[in-house]
Amino acid sequence: MSFISELKRRNVIRVAMAYAVAAWLIIQVVETILPAFGYGDAAIRYIVIILAIAFIPTLAFSWAFEITPEGLRREVDVVREHSITRFTGKKLDRIIMVLLAVALGYFAFDKFVLDPVEDVQIAESARQEGRSDALIESYGDRSIAVLPFVSMSNDPEQEYFADGLSDTLTHVLAQVSGLRVTAKTSSFYFKGRNMDVREIAGKLNVSNILEGSVQKSGNRVRITAQLIEAHSDTHLWSKIFDRDLGDIFTIQDEIAREVMKALEVTLLDTEEERMEQRYRPNLEAYEQLILGRHEMAARTADRLAIAEQHFKRAIELDPGYVLAYVGLAQTYRLQTSYGGLVLEESLELRQPLIDKALDLDSLSGEAQMVSAFLEYDRQLKTGGDVSRNWEEVVIGILELSPNYAEVHRLYSGLLTERSRFEEALVQIRLAAELDPMSAINQTALAGMTWDAGRVEEAFMLVRRNIERTPEFPNNYTMMAEFYASLGQLGKAQRWRQEARRRNPGNASEWMWECMGFLNLGDIHSAEQCSEQLAESHPEKIRGQALGIPLKVIGGEWNAAIAELESKLERLPGATPYQRILADMLAGQGDVGRAKVLMTEAYPGLLDDEVELELDPALLAASRNFAAILDANGEVQQRDVLLRALEDRIETMHRVRGIGYGIVDVYIHVMRGNRDRAIAALSEAIDQGWKITRPFPLDGNWWTLRQDWKLAGLRDDPEFIALMEELEAEVS
Repeated sequence: MSFISELKRRNVIRVAMAYAVAAWLIIQVVETILPAFGYGDAAIRYIVIILAIAFIPTLAFSWAFEITPEGLRREVDVVREHSITRFTGKKLDRIIMVLLAVALGYFAFDKFVLDPVEDVQIAESARQEGRSDALIESYGDRSIAVLPFVSMSNDPEQEYFADGLSDTLTHVLAQVSGLRVTAKTSSFYFKGRNMDVREIAGKLNVSNILEGSVQKSGNRVRITAQLIEAHSDTHLWSKIFDRDLGDIFTIQDEIAREVMKALEVTLLDTEEERMEQRYRPNLEAYEQLILGRHEMAARTADRLAIAEQHFKRAIELDPGYVLAYVGLAQTYRLQTSYGGLVLEESLELRQPLIDKALDLDSLSGEAQMVSAFLEYDRQLKTGGDVSRNWEEVVIGILELSPNYAEVHRLYSGLLTERSRFEEALVQIRLAAELDPMSAINQTALAGMTWDAGRVEEAFMLVRRNIERTPEFPNNYTMMAEFYASLGQLGKAQRWRQEARRRNPGNASEWMWECMGFLNLGDIHSAEQCSEQLAESHPEKIRGQALGIPLKVIGGEWNAAIAELESKLERLPGATPYQRILADMLAGQGDVGRAKVLMTEAYPGLLDDEVELELDPALLAASRNFAAILDANGEVQQRDVLLRALEDRIETMHRVRGIGYGIVDVYIHVMRGNRDRAIAALSEAIDQGWKITRPFPLDGNWWTLRQDWKLAGLRDDPEFIALMEELEAEVS
């Protein structure tokens, strides 16, 4: 008998196969499990070496020994006629098959479940490392974070004073082009945390830390400041200042100059001039500014209302204080997202504040920043080409103040609207680097990642954000949006409810919860929710926003139109209401008035050439306006809008389908392509589409049967079947 035949007879080859598969499984499992218990690559290598070494003895053992009915015996002692290797070989075959099945199952699990998560983690880690390298290369050792100065008193007012000193120093240093300065939001994340300086610097990705203490007694103040090179924990500079309280601004400038000297940063002539001319406000106004910024950072309705009063008081105390006007303008903008203030009211309130700030100091980076945000919001509202008009403005602000994380975030939004997703990611990552502990930056990063088509990574980022900042309501709102985009309306609603629980004073969060009931087809709960919202926020127009769709559902079209007209009398130029009223009037046959309203709200949509921003509300308006023009027989201008929409279709499908709904269905209907319209609607439903973001009457599943723009499909059997499918899914 040949050697190979003897190996087969003694089942050595089978043992080798079983061993190889089992060893592979063991290695895969330990690679997954051991890191979770703190064991690194060394432990895994030892296991691989042990398994490799044990392979030869195992084969030798299977050659020398045989399993018999009497137990394990040396092969030479077994009579050939009594050997049962054939039967043990069959058992080994079954074991090998089981092991192979387990190995295949694990391979599939690793490939399609573990690998995507790991890839995201690796990618994120690589980006973090890349950012660190890039920052070191760009700034060398000239990166710094100003930690909250410690108040040496238990008096809360003195604590705010200490915080304000840190805030102001951050602001002063951020104006220096040769420094990279971490935003206050992130620096203050470590307030009260007993952490090593090196650990904090690592989390903030900076080389240097400025820290200190403040002790205020009457009209005297003692400030201790020290600059630390974090890697070596070396003190580069330290000093104690004993001065009158009125010298606080001089002390701030002295500290800033000492920091720049220690880090070998030279001011540009323009920067030197601005530091010399830096405004010294009334001391009481300064303290009000500090308090206002402290409250504004919380981003809840109640805290923003308090911030508003502090900024107003600062302006009363010092009418020449630019930063007070900027703070109040910022508060009004934030109240549109977190406090229930509608955009149109916010624009009206912000404009005179910004005009005054720029009049006081036209070169103020802060004033220019809030001005850019104002124009961004205004042009987005009217359908203007925001990114084309304001990209140069934003770039100019960043050249003046490169450390403004908020402006980098604005720029990322502009780039997203132009479908420049990778560039947008660069900017939002810069914002996150400058302000890494900012919840809003991290939420925006998740959103931009989603926009760029990296769904798994975006989902993981939101999960991480919830774990890190569970108190931040926007995390839950974004999670709701994610689940809604997947057609999982029940899960989306639970996340919306959690968002409102986290920020009960926010009328917007409450309204989205009410809309969630509509999306689920629960009219009774939607009515109750809307009534409670209106009772709680009678002064807010959003408090009664659901009254309109509820009337439409009940067939009260005239009452719904009357309510919209009443809202527009109260708030002229409110584009969401103009858009919805125009659509309803067109549905009732009043196409002429509908066109007048849309022309007033979106004059840019009547241009000879239209290039649309990637904004859900603007795209919904363009679709509605095209339908109104179609009904009015203005085919040429209709086609201009349809072409503009068609240019965006691919991107709409790629980016958060929830936000852009089924625009292509409407386009096909207006083009007279019934088959393509049905096919597009069917595909959207298969992919989970159910709702649209801008407003409850802008193309949700429960409005399609009565949507005048789809009247040509209303009696189509396939359309009816699709509607029944949708209704069954939701119910």
